[in-house]
Amino acid sequence: MCVLAFWTRVNYNATNLQVRADQLFFVELGVMPTHEALNSSYVGEYGWYALIYKSDGPGDIQGNGTHVMGTILGQGGIGVAPGAKWMACQNIPGNEAEDLECGKHL
Repeated sequence: MCVLAFWTRVNYNATNLQVRADQLFFVELGVMPTHEALNSSYVGEYGWYALIYKSDGPGDIQGNGTHVMGTILGQGGIGVAPGAKWMACQNIPGNEAEDLECGKHL
């Protein structure tokens, strides 16, 4: 997994972590944008790039990407940066060539 973000502020105390991020770019096997905690923060058109499976729109092969993205910016008190918007690139994490190709999508 690779997460590239544009952070603007992080606040932390003993009971709460709050992150203010404007936009997050996520490299993983996928993210499900229809998930209720993520659907309002997906950037939409041009927010998805698939290196594997060549899908036209976002999806999540294993569910892990959706879980991680929800932890990062899920709505409804789930994520630590709920105000951020997200886009994603689907690849096999750890493949340096694919990670670089995903980075070009930014």
